[in-house]
Amino acid sequence: MFNNFVALLKGFFSNSFWFGSFLPVAIVAGIHYALCLWYRGKLDTLGAFLKLNMADTWQTFLTIAVLIVIAYIVSPLIPLFRGVLDASLLPQPIHDMLRRDHLARVFAIRAKLAAATVQMFDWATRAKRLEEALWEPRARGMTLHNASDPRSVEAAERLVAPLAREMESGRLPEGAKVEAAAEALATALRTNAPNLQAPHADHDVSRRLEVTHTTMVRVLKDAAREARQHFLVLSARYDGVAMDAPQATRVADARSLAERYPLRVYGADFEFLWPRLQLQMETGRIQDRLVAAQAQQDFAVLSLALLITVPLVWLPTFALSGDSPWPFIAIGVASPLLLSLFYELVVQTQRAYGEVIKGMVDCNRIDVLTKTLRQPVPASLSAERELWGRVCRAEEKGDKADFPYRQTAI
Repeated sequence: MFNNFVALLKGFFSNSFWFGSFLPVAIVAGIHYALCLWYRGKLDTLGAFLKLNMADTWQTFLTIAVLIVIAYIVSPLIPLFRGVLDASLLPQPIHDMLRRDHLARVFAIRAKLAAATVQMFDWATRAKRLEEALWEPRARGMTLHNASDPRSVEAAERLVAPLAREMESGRLPEGAKVEAAAEALATALRTNAPNLQAPHADHDVSRRLEVTHTTMVRVLKDAAREARQHFLVLSARYDGVAMDAPQATRVADARSLAERYPLRVYGADFEFLWPRLQLQMETGRIQDRLVAAQAQQDFAVLSLALLITVPLVWLPTFALSGDSPWPFIAIGVASPLLLSLFYELVVQTQRAYGEVIKGMVDCNRIDVLTKTLRQPVPASLSAERELWGRVCRAEEKGDKADFPYRQTAI
């Protein structure tokens, strides 16, 4: 009977409703119910909690029906909650305050990325220059038949060995120390043969020089790779930040990156393209992915909005009339953690939704041009950008631009 009831309900609502609207309501309602039982002293064990929930089948059906009604009521509010999270619907003073704070963080991130970029190119250039600079002294030393200057080898060893230890500990050595070590090694290579074999009397000195040269080359290559890896890690970490046009929040940044993608890459304004792109889309894998990504985003937004009610209701309740301080402490500790987790989930689902939008733009924008707007297929990316610019400007007031329609259907 219960399965038939659930199957009947599934016929009235889509999967996106169940996941994006009903599930957050059910989860938060369960949290409130558990806290209510805790407050009344009836939640002794998890088994008792489940028994109280499932004891009466009709009561369970009624509970599910009430949750569905609540989910149906709050579903239209999800765009409102999203607008609050991206600060677009907040009062202007609050929006401006959030954007100033976020802008300061973005400028700090820009400085980090700029420093990492300079470091990456600096090490790439230095490693290549010094490695090539060592081959000329080595070639000169190869013409010698002895290694009669062991002091220069010892001096090079004293400077190269600490650089290798620094790299092994995960730290980039100072550029000045690397330059000094390379200069000392060049002197040693110039005055000693690095290729003497046993039983030559200078074989030991020659072998040490060869090891030092090999170590120096490895340090240079490792330092260049480490500097590049540091840059790539920072770039990936801050990939969701709108560096060129920072918004008020991270959620707004993720949305802005997706909406600016068509204009940045193809010259098509998102507000003009998106409704026509949705009309052009047919049921398929991309459409299913879009619906799934939208449901995930709705789930995160609605869960975060409803979870805020937990500390708002129960912190004052347990503070004013609770018999023990532990519920108050537990809610006070868990609430910020959960809210932070779900805010991060909102950001990540917004980014995932944006990636699906980018894929839709990549796959279907030409169909919008050729099938919906009756334009010819552009011959190049620059031609497409110019065509999108003229098409998007056509809806501007006073624009008199004209362009022919393609007469043959594709």
